[in-house]
Amino acid sequence: MLLSKIMPYSLLIMSILFLTISFFIFFRKKPVIVNSNWVLAFIFLGFLPTLINTLERLTVRPNLSGIIVVIFFLLNIIWVRFFIRGYTFYGVDSTDLQEKIKDHLDEEGYDYLIGLSSIKIKNPETTLSVSIQPWAGTGMIKSNNKENSYVLKDIMESLNQTEIKTNPIVASFYLIFGILLFIFSVFMILR
Repeated sequence: MLLSKIMPYSLLIMSILFLTISFFIFFRKKPVIVNSNWVLAFIFLGFLPTLINTLERLTVRPNLSGIIVVIFFLLNIIWVRFFIRGYTFYGVDSTDLQEKIKDHLDEEGYDYLIGLSSIKIKNPETTLSVSIQPWAGTGMIKSNNKENSYVLKDIMESLNQTEIKTNPIVASFYLIFGILLFIFSVFMILR
């Protein structure tokens, strides 16, 4: 079966990604900020072996449940694509991140209003959705206005050059999970 050949390598790649995020947070002492398209690719990679297995079974014995699984998977990827536009943070201290965003908006002279999960900028008129999980040190920020998405890009360039405190929770979890996944995938490859 194709699944038994692909899954170990898919898991190996995922373990390397988990470990990379963890090492970046621990050794660079900076949070990892990535475009959410990369997160979508990571999610896709995680479900790729299941999709390939389903497609392989459909070629041998077509059935409605297999077709529904493939359609559901594709619709999920499309839905997630719209949900996670923007940028994703790993290992970020939420309080410090909020302060750095406010500092940048003040420096650039934006007139803004900060709500519970959004930042409304009056000129140029745009709204940024912000979702942060302080206990885990992860979060997302996206622009709800495509015409003025340059404001978000400007903020992200500033954050990439700014010293932001880190939260080691997600890095610790990714380190442990990455090591276990790495060992499991190497065991499967050598088996």
